[in-house]
Amino acid sequence: MQKNKDLSELNTEKNITKEKEKSVADSMLQQGCPLVSVIMPVYNAGRFLKDAIQDILYQTYENLELICVDDGSTDQSPEVLAYFAECDNRLKIIRTENKGAGAARNRGLDEAKGKYLIFLDADDRFEPQLIEHTIKRAEETEADIVIYDAGEFDSNTFLDISDDYDNWILNLNYLPKKEVFSYKDCPNYIFQISAPLMWNKLLLHEFIDEIGAYYQQLPYNNDSYFACHVMTAAQRITALNEKLVYYRINSGISISRPEFKRKNPQYNYEMLIAIKQKMQNMGIYSDIWRSLSKFAFEHLRGHILCIDENNYEKIIELIEKGYIKEFGFEKLNKDDFEFEEQYLDLNCLAEKGYRAFTYRIIYRLVNDREIIKNLWMNEKLNSEKTNIFYFDLNRIDINKAIVLYGAGNRGKQLYKTNLLAGKYKIVGWVDKNAEAIGTVSGVKIINAEMLEKLDFDYVVIAIDDIGIMKEVKEFIKQYVPQKKIVW
Repeated sequence: MQKNKDLSELNTEKNITKEKEKSVADSMLQQGCPLVSVIMPVYNAGRFLKDAIQDILYQTYENLELICVDDGSTDQSPEVLAYFAECDNRLKIIRTENKGAGAARNRGLDEAKGKYLIFLDADDRFEPQLIEHTIKRAEETEADIVIYDAGEFDSNTFLDISDDYDNWILNLNYLPKKEVFSYKDCPNYIFQISAPLMWNKLLLHEFIDEIGAYYQQLPYNNDSYFACHVMTAAQRITALNEKLVYYRINSGISISRPEFKRKNPQYNYEMLIAIKQKMQNMGIYSDIWRSLSKFAFEHLRGHILCIDENNYEKIIELIEKGYIKEFGFEKLNKDDFEFEEQYLDLNCLAEKGYRAFTYRIIYRLVNDREIIKNLWMNEKLNSEKTNIFYFDLNRIDINKAIVLYGAGNRGKQLYKTNLLAGKYKIVGWVDKNAEAIGTVSGVKIINAEMLEKLDFDYVVIAIDDIGIMKEVKEFIKQYVPQKKIVW
């Protein structure tokens, strides 16, 4: 299957029918290369969408379909999707009214044709071997679910902020000592092995169909119900201790809609109640209640800093209605928790009430952890071993000579991170306003006309706005062959 074609070559591709695409997929399945459906909800993903899409389309594993469900975006996301859909026929676009990420994922699931499924977010980054490595593990172990690890990076500083002690995404301490397991091997901590999210899991499509898993249509945490369902229904789960996704923080956007989380803490309670009811319907609640209780308590702790100060009363109402007894908090003991601090928080809630519990959490997190985090960040910034988060520029080999076009925010980011990572040779920096800009970071910005005098392998258009990018691309074609232009 040819991929990532230049736009000039695409006219002949537009007549490819769904039947032909299916026959290609079936052929590759017969060759032992299963089709993978990547489902990505998109809602005003902004400048991050381009990177997320390219990370998938340039995977080392090529037999995939990327299903992007545009959940009523009002920014440039639809244009970015259309651009890449013309460049690669593996990208399929579904446009819906704005109903939230849960509904978008369900819609993508309905359209998925792959043997395997993976749900990813439009503002994160993905290692090139994400699908290759997870598929290999799934095929070797005949797993229903492959869990893998992930890291975090700051969208502003581009520092890799993954902490060796931050095991919330994949907690190796709770993994059973066997290659393939189910909840029966770890009933008291099945929900503590992996965060209740779906972007760190590869799933067997047939398994999902058999259990009828679906996403809740909540404004946030809509994947927790799905995650808890599949983790308890799976007969064969395996874990891959590799960081294959990088979760972006401080992006300023989120499909989880943080304004709902601040003002509507009751949705978190609705999610937890639905999970409890599902476990009861499955007949396994008595086996896993302890794990669910800890999971519910951690959600309560985590919600403290998310809630708008005008909406604490809503949580208090839920506490008074029986939040504690509903999830059996009073039955938990010190040995149930990984850290003593968690148990002390629980005691505070049980003995002194919600207000004292709230003050305890806020005081500790704001006054202690922020200080520690700031010290840690300063150490990172000043360390010679600073790990800059930097993915290779798609389709450009390391050590190639590149010219950056654009001295705005994206150009500065690419220059800074490449300077520290040292993966490419930047031999020029171009901008149409070169004379007015002068220099950036000590580098003289030059006019596009100078491209003819430079020796380079690629021009990288470092511009977020897709409309301006297209104008620049057309303009520099007079100086640069199209095959050397990369966005």
